[in-house]
Amino acid sequence: KGKTFLVVEHNTGIVLRLADRVVFLHQGEVLAQGDPEAIIADPALADIYFGGVLGAPRMLRCSTCAV
Repeated sequence: KGKTFLVVEHNTGIVLRLADRVVFLHQGEVLAQGDPEAIIADPALADIYFGGVLGAPRMLRCSTCAV
């Protein structure tokens, strides 16, 4: 407790186990920050994470990802 560290990770399972707070970056911009479960549950961020474009239909899903 009381320690801060930076982890750059794309495996959401690892992020959920390690982080109390997440910053979601896309192309160098902060798009969201806060509770890891809330960030992972955000449909717009999931579209970006899986290679979609904001507002585009989700055509691809990763069956092994923890999202």
